[in-house]
Amino acid sequence: MTGFWDGYCSNQNNFYVYFSPKHDDRAYFIPWGADWAFTDRSPFSFGAQGTAPIYAQSILANRLYHTDGVPQRYRATMAQLLDEVWDEDAMLAEIDRAGELLSPHLHPAQQGTSQAQNEIRQFIRGRRDAVRQALQDWNPTIPPEPRTPAHTVDVGQASGSFSTVFSAPGPNPAVASHADLKVELDGKQLAMHQLTVRAQELQLPNFRGFGGPGRGGGRGNTRPRGPQIDQSPPPIS
Repeated sequence: MTGFWDGYCSNQNNFYVYFSPKHDDRAYFIPWGADWAFTDRSPFSFGAQGTAPIYAQSILANRLYHTDGVPQRYRATMAQLLDEVWDEDAMLAEIDRAGELLSPHLHPAQQGTSQAQNEIRQFIRGRRDAVRQALQDWNPTIPPEPRTPAHTVDVGQASGSFSTVFSAPGPNPAVASHADLKVELDGKQLAMHQLTVRAQELQLPNFRGFGGPGRGGGRGNTRPRGPQIDQSPPPIS
């Protein structure tokens, strides 16, 4: 309903498990967050299906959708929520209220917040018709199998030490540094040559996030990219 492509069911991100101390540490699964909700677009691919009224890429959602009777129940429930819960006026009023509270306290990097709020307003105003049409056509793209979530695989280990001094951003700063690095990859030791170390302010890409300087992920961040720094890896033999 909210176009939340970056949650558990689609991108398998922004979900939580809460152990409640008031209920003997019972686990509660929370399959959503707030990042990238109320949007009809995704800035990344990551296998996301787009902001459809249903996602089923995660193992639980995919298995449920392929269970007899569940797609029909889901479709009927979405129609009911659209008629009984989706309240454009209430949501638009809440955006206005939050905007008035936040606007005096925004960081200069968040000058795009007003535009981001307008994008959310536009999404809310048009979502009812979009969902109603999707429920009427009802031809969702559901993968036959769940997508394997992003995960890490151990391929080796690394250890080392370094020393340097903090410097201003810029290409190839002339500062004294020392580094010692040992890397094992797939059981083989890698020889490292021409190691250098630089300590500088971190310059993150601009993803128009709601966060402060250099924060990424959402909407509203207008901070320009920082200076380009040579980050090419040293030769490895």
